[in-house]
Amino acid sequence: MMAGSSSAPSAPRVALRALVLLLLWVGFYLLGVGLAGALLWVPWAQINYGSGPDVGGVLAATGALWLLWGLRPRFRRQTNREPPLPTGRHPKLHALVADVARRAGHPVPHELHLLPEANAYAGQRSELWRRGKSLVGIGLPYLAWLDRAGVEAIIAHELGHHLSGDVRLGPWVHRTRNLMGHTLDHLEGSGFWLDLPFVGYARAFLRYSMSVSRAQEVAADAVSARVAGSAAAARALVVSEARSAVWHVYLRTEIEPMLEAGFLPQLLEGFRHFEAAISEHRERQQSGPKTPEKSSHYDTHPTLEERLTALGVSEAPPSNEPGALELLDVTSEAEEYVLRSMLVDGSRPLKPLTWEAAGRELWLPRFLERIRPYQNALAKVTPEIMPAVLAQIDDWAERLRSGLALFSPEAKRRHVLAMFGTWYAVYLVNLGFELEALPGCAVRTKRGEIVVEPFAEIATLSEGKLGSDEWRARCTEIRAAVA
Repeated sequence: MMAGSSSAPSAPRVALRALVLLLLWVGFYLLGVGLAGALLWVPWAQINYGSGPDVGGVLAATGALWLLWGLRPRFRRQTNREPPLPTGRHPKLHALVADVARRAGHPVPHELHLLPEANAYAGQRSELWRRGKSLVGIGLPYLAWLDRAGVEAIIAHELGHHLSGDVRLGPWVHRTRNLMGHTLDHLEGSGFWLDLPFVGYARAFLRYSMSVSRAQEVAADAVSARVAGSAAAARALVVSEARSAVWHVYLRTEIEPMLEAGFLPQLLEGFRHFEAAISEHRERQQSGPKTPEKSSHYDTHPTLEERLTALGVSEAPPSNEPGALELLDVTSEAEEYVLRSMLVDGSRPLKPLTWEAAGRELWLPRFLERIRPYQNALAKVTPEIMPAVLAQIDDWAERLRSGLALFSPEAKRRHVLAMFGTWYAVYLVNLGFELEALPGCAVRTKRGEIVVEPFAEIATLSEGKLGSDEWRARCTEIRAAVA
């Protein structure tokens, strides 16, 4: 086999990495304590060999104390993860994880977590006086995007981090990076220039630790390829690279508002709408050849091209198999399970809501609430006079202002355009149009054959891409449709 068939790093190599990082960590503290000791020596010498500390001695002592305060350990209370997936729920998924663990040469993880994010992780839950429990988490979207072999590749990759010791080393490295960052941030604003000796040292630690992180990812990819095959490992990498960031935006912009309003959305179906809309937008925006990416010294992961090369694959072959949702008992129940894990109170009542009804049930009440404070200012506005209104957009920025005038003129204009788009959407609904707000798509209203995108049309009018005569003709068409 090619590079993808190699095993995880040997124990001596892992130990060497850990030793180098430990020495760098110790060196950072020795540098700090040594510098603080040198600063404290100044007032000590003035007291013992002179007439007492002068202004320079006081400043040196102050700088030393400031430095030691910056080097103090910072302990953060560990937040508990979501509860593990019960063994009685989705037994096929549990069985797949156990099978992958055995093939990878890893004990079966104690806990399996099903996540709403497009993410996967391996971890260790610490327990007092005894070895902690190993756990693995995998995001629900991966089960929809990948076939069974691709899901195996994702899980094997995370178990590969266990096998190479990354689960124990990684959190410590992360805490050390945070410590150095907090220390430099603390010293930078001191006015004593005490951060200067540490900048190069911290940069060297960051570069080396990031190179270790990249090597760990390649090693985990090798375990993934050994267990599931290089093609499946490559396919999992490509799919994750292409879709995970889009899923993150989808959760924040579409799903969270639904949950906050007390609705239970159709998670996977909504993403199909969202992704299709985003893909169409990308196709319109992209032009010219794509420049290959190169990893930076400060990247935690190699680039996709570098990882595929390490697997001995030029591009991921497509799969003829459907997604792996058959590993779940009932997909809708799994969707509700992961959505409730996003709530502070997972037992909160949620009303099921289709995306076709989201415009009416979710966004229309929000639109009404948004324009309510400006009802008096908007009372005499009609669509026909909108060209004249937008010609006085700066005056309207003052009329529709709320609170202190803290925004730039451009930000104020964007606020006015958003407010008029909201008003226009509500106006059309009052005329009998149906509000539609599918995920990722422009808000639009429909009545018969007439389709209006209120926000887009207001923006087009303000940019001068739609003339006044054309706008008034559009208004006449709309009024004729509701007459």
